[in-house]
Amino acid sequence: MRNLVSKNRIVIATTAFLSVCLLPAYDDSDLLSLDIEALMKVDVFTVSRRDEKMIEAGSSISVITERNIRELGLTTLRDVMTLVPGFMVIPDRDEWIFAARGNTSDNNQKYLILIDGHPMNSSENFGAGNLIELPNDLSNVKQVEVIRGPGSVVWGASALAGVINVITKNPGDLNRSVYGSVSYGSNDTTVINFQAKHQFENELELLFMGTYASSDGEPIRQSQITGLPILESDVNADITLPTVSVVDDRRTSNSSDDVVLTEQRYPGNYETRLDRLKPSYRFQLKGTYRNWSLNAYYYDSSIYNRHFEYGQGREVYLDNTKYFVESAYSKAFMNGIDLEWRMSYTNMMSAYQPTERLGLTEDDFRYAKFGNTFFIDWNSNNFNQSIRFNIPLEEKGFLAFGVSFDRTEHGPNHRIDNYDPHSPNPDEAAFQFDDHNTEQTVGAYGLLDYQLSDEVKITVGSWLDYNTDRGSDIWNFSPRAGVIWNPIPQHAIKLLYNRSFLRPTNFQVSSNPDVSSEIMNQVDFIYMHQTEKFQVALNLFWQRLDDYINIVQTADFSGHVSAGSYESRGVELELFRDVTGNLSIWGNVSYADAEAYDFTAGLKEDEKRVDPNGKLLNYPEWNGSFGGTVRFLEKQFFVSPSFRFIGETSYRKSWVGAVNNVYRTIDYPTEYGNAGPFYYLDVVLGYEPSNQIGFYLKARNLNNERSPMFISIWNGTVEQEGTYVELKTRFSF
Repeated sequence: MRNLVSKNRIVIATTAFLSVCLLPAYDDSDLLSLDIEALMKVDVFTVSRRDEKMIEAGSSISVITERNIRELGLTTLRDVMTLVPGFMVIPDRDEWIFAARGNTSDNNQKYLILIDGHPMNSSENFGAGNLIELPNDLSNVKQVEVIRGPGSVVWGASALAGVINVITKNPGDLNRSVYGSVSYGSNDTTVINFQAKHQFENELELLFMGTYASSDGEPIRQSQITGLPILESDVNADITLPTVSVVDDRRTSNSSDDVVLTEQRYPGNYETRLDRLKPSYRFQLKGTYRNWSLNAYYYDSSIYNRHFEYGQGREVYLDNTKYFVESAYSKAFMNGIDLEWRMSYTNMMSAYQPTERLGLTEDDFRYAKFGNTFFIDWNSNNFNQSIRFNIPLEEKGFLAFGVSFDRTEHGPNHRIDNYDPHSPNPDEAAFQFDDHNTEQTVGAYGLLDYQLSDEVKITVGSWLDYNTDRGSDIWNFSPRAGVIWNPIPQHAIKLLYNRSFLRPTNFQVSSNPDVSSEIMNQVDFIYMHQTEKFQVALNLFWQRLDDYINIVQTADFSGHVSAGSYESRGVELELFRDVTGNLSIWGNVSYADAEAYDFTAGLKEDEKRVDPNGKLLNYPEWNGSFGGTVRFLEKQFFVSPSFRFIGETSYRKSWVGAVNNVYRTIDYPTEYGNAGPFYYLDVVLGYEPSNQIGFYLKARNLNNERSPMFISIWNGTVEQEGTYVELKTRFSF
């Protein structure tokens, strides 16, 4: 594989060089202007569900623009999130997850991921999960808005620790009829993207966008998952460890022959590779007709995740399909009052392990490697209606309020344990169905921004949520309150309070109907200065998460429980500077100190996700990135280097052991180690001879950083996949 990747790099580099040499130069004023000032004038929608200036927004928010995506070679949502202050993207088994401000979550359940304001989180089995980690293309994205912290005041449940809104292009954003791009990269990654629009004489505009992605996957080397055997199904997970001693970084047994601990690993490791069973597809149709709009989105993917340890292992299949259809009607009345009515239908399906949707045979299962095989199939359907009003208060601000109704049908959801396709009666495996099939939620919000004087504005509001089918909390109340002071033009000082909630998943409620919602409280103190060519934001924050829901069942399988809290406080700094018309620089750095209280891992009572001082494991205090773009030769060529770093992290040490002659990794909750810091260098080279065509050569992790990194949910380390090289061509006509 290494030889193949090396050959691919040579082919890519040669192709890029020939493309640059052979193409003629074009003069295109639209491209050469670049409109740097537009970056500073960008409006944000996600904070208040209405367009407003960043400097006036009532939350801590970052924006990644279309220009950032092109110049920095961003191809996936995880690429985008590496540029957001405080955020890190971490490989965790068969997915990539986000971590920020001391907060990590399985399947990204604590972060609400939106596409054009439409929620993509699943209520069945945690969050958006594998929506983000696949090879993809962001050519159809206008901008990505990221709220750092609670966003429930206007979005309701799931907007706990952050909101990520991917805003795609509308028909009016395209100047030409057809746009497209083709890219090829390491691991035989191929991505094709297109956008086509048509305007009819009767005011109807349609925009059709699509992406095809295929890849051999990204090789990752990571530690064993804490407490979960991946080898033989007859291994007893409740292991009584003998008295042990440490000698030259080795553990030796002196009281039992059942457990033989061998050479210390860093920690015990196994191979993981995300392989494609079939290509992934994304299609989107957007249309506008007078006051009506349509947004239809379809996503289909399949992943094959291989785990190996000493010639044996576990193979995990994931099939993931999501789609939604949403229509909206907007009307502007006299006195500037805006009404918006929306109706949508959403279907989400995902399955782990063999399923007919994958078209697998028994030979494909390779049952001998599964050990204790399980099969989970999730399915949910959601119907939503909402109506919102925005009322301007002369020149003093605005009043917004709305009502939302959701009806979700859960299932049929299946879980099969000890599934054996080779048994005489494989259908006799025990199915476990969820306890409830439907739920209804009513949410209402109100938000007031009011200018007390020329310099002082207040923002107050709340979301009120009513749901009788999701845990013990029927009502949830999520207020916002803040003061924004503009002592001089282009400067703002903000003091903000936001509260959010996360209802338990259907899976968690089925195992414990009385589980509580997670609650996040956050205070931000923000200084922001913004001009046409300079932007700086300094944010001091404090947040506390209460009633953390264990991500797995308790050791006695009594069900999910809400237990533990954590606090974090820190600082985030981000800036952008247009030095000259040919040079721009940007950067961010963040520090977070997080400590926990009664924060169990959920596997065993004595296993905590904190060290003896109460600090959260697997979360670094420092991280950041900085870079810039230099244009030359009449701005047709550019180079964009960027540098990222992640500070030192702590983890629980693990050793490889043998239990009843079966190897497995044993985690020690009382001994700790440190890993890092980690550094990553990315470079993008671009040639844009005209606005109709462009060529881009991207190299991520150019320094080939392979130092062990942390796994956020479980305890252990990860070796990054090494350098990724990609060549991309875009065109339009």
